[in-house]
Amino acid sequence: MKEPICTIHAFAISTLSVGGIHQLTLLSFERYVGVNHPFVSMKVSLKTKVLFATGAFVWTLLTTTPPLFGWSRYKVLDDSLHYCVFDYLSKEKSSQLYILYLFLNAYIIPLSIIGFSNYKIFLAAKGVIKNRKVIIHKKYRHSQSSKTSNVYENSELSIKLDNISKNEFFNNHQYYHSLLIYKKQQRKCSRVIFYCVGSFVISWTPYAFTSIVSNIIFNTRMNKNVVILTAVAAKMFVIWNPIIYGLMDRTFKNECIQIFSKIFK
Repeated sequence: MKEPICTIHAFAISTLSVGGIHQLTLLSFERYVGVNHPFVSMKVSLKTKVLFATGAFVWTLLTTTPPLFGWSRYKVLDDSLHYCVFDYLSKEKSSQLYILYLFLNAYIIPLSIIGFSNYKIFLAAKGVIKNRKVIIHKKYRHSQSSKTSNVYENSELSIKLDNISKNEFFNNHQYYHSLLIYKKQQRKCSRVIFYCVGSFVISWTPYAFTSIVSNIIFNTRMNKNVVILTAVAAKMFVIWNPIIYGLMDRTFKNECIQIFSKIFK
């Protein structure tokens, strides 16, 4: 692969990959503000949101353009593989500094923001669900106490007891059903957050280790085929979140089942 084509190819792939990470980071932080600080989120104008999205894109360019201007470089990993990446194998001081710069901007900072945002969202969702459960419990206790007081105030004791016995099962069932719904919501929220953060860690950690950490910290060179496999896994990160949200949505799953059932009839 000729050098100009290799540089364009590597820059485009790097920009799209890092851009996907930065956009997800921004979305995670925006979701955190919307859930934990809803009044602040309501005051944010469309212009401000566009400004933040532009800032994320500028952040991406600041991360991936330095090799175009002499700080490290994009190069062919192997002539037989025709695969171009940033020069992570170089032992030059400047190239290793860029690798650390890339590692910080494309992995450490995004992971910290994504982890923090989703952790705060989880705590907020857990608190809301807990408050709902407390309200349901108080309503249930209040209804039970009011029924008991009515029994002793009314002279028609047998009729009241009969009404309570008829409604007791229904009220208990409704109470526990409400608690079950909130528990399911909490588990679903936990799974979505765990899968989103986990997909980032699983996708990018092997690539970060093989191409960056192993070369600089441990001063070892990984097999090039291993590096390529981890790079492919990292680039696939952009497809995991739509899949996660889709599979967690019951309506989407039902539609997929209907489509595939028609295809494979």
